[in-house]
Amino acid sequence: MVARIVRDDEVVGSNPASPTSKLRPSGYAYLHKVSEVKRRLPDQKNMQPQRFQVYAAVNVLLIKDNKIFLIRRINTGWEDGKYCVPSGHIDQDETALQAAAREGLEEAGVKIKTEDLKLVQIMHRCQERTYIDLTFVADKWEGEPNNAEDGNFADQAEWFSLNELPENIIPFLKATLENYKNGIFYSEFGWE
Repeated sequence: MVARIVRDDEVVGSNPASPTSKLRPSGYAYLHKVSEVKRRLPDQKNMQPQRFQVYAAVNVLLIKDNKIFLIRRINTGWEDGKYCVPSGHIDQDETALQAAAREGLEEAGVKIKTEDLKLVQIMHRCQERTYIDLTFVADKWEGEPNNAEDGNFADQAEWFSLNELPENIIPFLKATLENYKNGIFYSEFGWE
C-alpha cells in the first residue's frame, strides 16, 4: 500500500468516477474532502447510509415416528389459527442454536441441548418483513412436547404425519417441511 500526503481540500478515493462511491461506508474516504473525513467521529449519526434490515428466526422440528409436533397459534396478531412448529426470533446476544433450544422449551416444554440440534433448512423469506429462517431438527429432547404456552399464544398442540399436514398450516412452514422431506437445504419464499 502506498501512502501519500494530501491537501486538506483535496478529494480522495480510488475511483471517484464510480456512481456507487458515495454509497460506501464512511470508513472509506471515497469522494469526500479530507477535511470532511477528519471531522467525522464514530458516534455521529448518519455516518453510514441506513442499511436494509433482515430479521433472523429459528424453527424447531420435533419429529418422532414420521410425525411432527405442531402448535396452533392464537393471540399473536400474525397467522393466528394456523399451525406452526416451535419458532421465534433470535434474541440479541443469543446464537441460533441457543434460540432454537429456548423456543423448544418456551413453546413445547421440552429441553433440547444445542448439540442435539441439526441445521436442515435455510429459507430467505419475504412477507411483511424479510427473514432468514434457520430450521433445526432435534435429534433428541427431554420431556414430552406439549402446549407450553398455556393458551396465551397457542390453543392446541398435536402430532401430525409428515405426509398429512393440516390444511391450516403457515404457508412458509409447509414449504419448509416439503423442502426438508426432499433434502433441499436452501430455499426462497414470497419473492414472487
